[in-house]
Amino acid sequence: MNRILSVEGIINVRDLGGFPTEDGYSTRWKVFVRAGDTCKASSEGRQTLHQYGIKTIIDLRDESEVEDFPNSWVQTSDMGYVHLPLFGDQLSKSEVWQTTSEKHQYLHEHYTYYLDHCQPQIAAIFGAVIESVPGVLFHCFMGKDRTGLIAGLLLGVVGVPAEVIADDYAQTGQHYAELIPQWRAKGVERGENMAIFDRDVASAPETMVETLAYISTRYGGVEDYLVGCGVGVDQIGTLRERFVE
Repeated sequence: MNRILSVEGIINVRDLGGFPTEDGYSTRWKVFVRAGDTCKASSEGRQTLHQYGIKTIIDLRDESEVEDFPNSWVQTSDMGYVHLPLFGDQLSKSEVWQTTSEKHQYLHEHYTYYLDHCQPQIAAIFGAVIESVPGVLFHCFMGKDRTGLIAGLLLGVVGVPAEVIADDYAQTGQHYAELIPQWRAKGVERGENMAIFDRDVASAPETMVETLAYISTRYGGVEDYLVGCGVGVDQIGTLRERFVE
């Protein structure tokens, strides 16, 4: 099967099926799909999602993003829609990003901040993922940071090797290769710090490798991390049964 899905109006749509696990199995296709923002999906794009078997959309964006760019079409479709901001209700993406940018030099340090400070939200997201009928699409804006972190945890907890997860994370760069120069030019016009810009739009595999290493070192591994967040061991078992073949 083709991992990259062509969905009109949505960028960076990828199925998480077909990845090998360390115990000799593989992840099942059409269970989880990661993506960038879905609010601009055309009618043809929506039909593509429907035909592919997407039954639930989980929106990881913050409240202000949803207000500015609502997924209004989902409300009139037969798909379920769950809004679970990774950062919770208190902070916006820009506020969290500003806070972490002031303290951290490297992109993986942003992700470890989320891992440490967004555990109730991560538990809620995993609860929704596990309770939903297979055919779950989860997304943020670019489908890189928040989406990449959740994808990394999903793949990690079923035993996909870190280097494979990191390679999947890095694929986002290919999907935005044509847009990043345009965004960069606008950033220069606005007088933004372009060193920070370049860091924040990057999707180097090393970023995810460092993030997963942090989970292992600090929490003992992805499963122990998720259990510590509040995800039940039985829920993780259900996830594995559904996602691995």
